[in-house]
Amino acid sequence: MDKKIAPSKLLENSFLQKESKEPVWSTHLLILRRNLANKPFVHKCTCTEKSSTQESITQFFMSQKTDWPLFPFSFKELPLEEKQLIYESFLFLKNEEIHPESTVLIDASGTICITINNYDHLQIRILAEKDFLEEKYKALYALDENLEKKHILAFSPKLGYLSPSLTHCGTGLLMQSYLHLPALIHTQSFDCIAKMLNELPIKIIQPTKEGFSIGGDIVIVQNKYSMGISEATILSVIKRAFTLLLAEEKKCRKQIEEETPNDMKTQISKAFGVLSHSYQLESAEAQNLLSLITLGLDLKWLNTLCPEKIKTLLFNLRPGSIKKIITEKNDKENLDYTRAHLLQKIIAEVQFSHILK
Repeated sequence: MDKKIAPSKLLENSFLQKESKEPVWSTHLLILRRNLANKPFVHKCTCTEKSSTQESITQFFMSQKTDWPLFPFSFKELPLEEKQLIYESFLFLKNEEIHPESTVLIDASGTICITINNYDHLQIRILAEKDFLEEKYKALYALDENLEKKHILAFSPKLGYLSPSLTHCGTGLLMQSYLHLPALIHTQSFDCIAKMLNELPIKIIQPTKEGFSIGGDIVIVQNKYSMGISEATILSVIKRAFTLLLAEEKKCRKQIEEETPNDMKTQISKAFGVLSHSYQLESAEAQNLLSLITLGLDLKWLNTLCPEKIKTLLFNLRPGSIKKIITEKNDKENLDYTRAHLLQKIIAEVQFSHILK
């Protein structure tokens, strides 16, 4: 295992840490699950079988020619802060914990995370920027083709690629699009727009409503199932849903800008006031309030010298991420206090435009 570099150093290179000038923040996540035919599923494997799987799959990936080098880590040996950062950076949701005995490979761009001996023998997660979904999709399946040349994968003519969970059989592909949709959500328009997508085989998740750690008016669109549907169809329907939601959010923001409704002015002003004076803020609450501030900046109702810096904070307010940007031990022990006071300093640089005065 690599002892010279920590995952946090690799994750600094991720585009999620960069300032985005896109009017509507978004990203994509591709997750591919595979299992070896000559081994039982992980929960049935002996320690020897797990060790053999870890060694052979790690060797395979370390031998691949990728744009960025891969670094292996023993998950149980990582400090808690590093584990939290991996979960947050690669958008692990509720009930997606990595098993302590798993090996994790992360590439130097901070956009590929491979887990070995987790729930499946192998899971590949690749983050993709808005305009690079197809490119990352092709890169993922190039890796998959090379893997199949080296290893016989568990496959059934009836069920497709096999997994301990029937919902993950078939293509073994889960494709997720994350979009920041504060205008649609806070004008109560989102549910109506979501109904337009009912005909597609997709699931729409609002993390805040479902108890996930991701807040800030983020919406997730993903394929509903991976069996009985091709990879190309999954890609097509996710792109279609993503494009529609993106267009509707932009349209809604334009309408707000033209009509300047009092209710939206009130919501943004309240968020400004709470962030300016709060003593402590939990992660999800802080993200939800900051989401309204970013909307106010996009509408030009609020002004600051560096709006992109505030947008980037949306994903850096969670425990693992915020620990990375603070150094004092006392601050790390009281994250809610530290989070609130960090936001106070940032909000102090934001001013109301004439519309909110």
